[in-house]
Amino acid sequence: MKASEFILTYGKRGLAAWEAAIALLAKAGQLSIPSLAAVPVKSANGNLTGTVLVTSDYVTVGEPGDQLRIPLTPASAQAVANAYGGALLPTRKLVKDTWQASAYKLEPHPEVPNKGSDMTQYAEHSTFIDSQLSAKLAESGELVSGIKKDVVVSNIYKPGKVVIYGWLKPDGSPVQPLSNVHGDFYVDYSHGVRLVAPTMTIDGQGEVLTENVYKDPVLSSLVSDEGSIRTTRYPTTTSPSNVAPQKLMSFKGLLVQGLQALVYYAGRKRTA
Repeated sequence: MKASEFILTYGKRGLAAWEAAIALLAKAGQLSIPSLAAVPVKSANGNLTGTVLVTSDYVTVGEPGDQLRIPLTPASAQAVANAYGGALLPTRKLVKDTWQASAYKLEPHPEVPNKGSDMTQYAEHSTFIDSQLSAKLAESGELVSGIKKDVVVSNIYKPGKVVIYGWLKPDGSPVQPLSNVHGDFYVDYSHGVRLVAPTMTIDGQGEVLTENVYKDPVLSSLVSDEGSIRTTRYPTTTSPSNVAPQKLMSFKGLLVQGLQALVYYAGRKRTA
């Protein structure tokens, strides 16, 4: 479904209707999930290093030329992650590491007034981001940061709340400090959903489950600046264990696409 069709069909029906539609698209594997990009990570003491794969941009509805970066409540964001191979939402540290690794660190663009859950404002903001990327002649598949506040997992999470962080400026400082002030029903144009691949690599140890790293008292220093993450997923009606095998394969396919893109662009840069 193109973004223009999605907006025309669901835009005036309200948050509950369009998030229900997103859930159906996610279950069918029909959301536009950006290709994956590598983010180097290391522990605070430097003793551990590794690589996490994240989506190069935020989850969208539509297709290139007619797409919408879709803000979601935490339950819907988690449902999307669960539907794509049991992916995760990022931590504060991963948001910062992703920004550091990004080829394009764009200037945040606040809109005034903030209209909350307003599809028209969602679309306006996403279109503005597209214009920023066009002005930079951005390459598809390369990491982009500075365009959204991330829905994150954090140890300041409380039931009934959403935790957000980010919208990092070009100097690396956040417009949005880590916050759990909003209820889990709240979402606005500035929020974005970036997915973290369900597996990552730790140098010297190989491939491991990212969620296990989130929880581990030692390894979590690779991905968290808050210690081990106590709640790694927001409550939702779906769980990674219930994901159909074809959805797991869809995320593996994205992994292959992302790695192919990395090899391609690395080769271009070496020959430039």
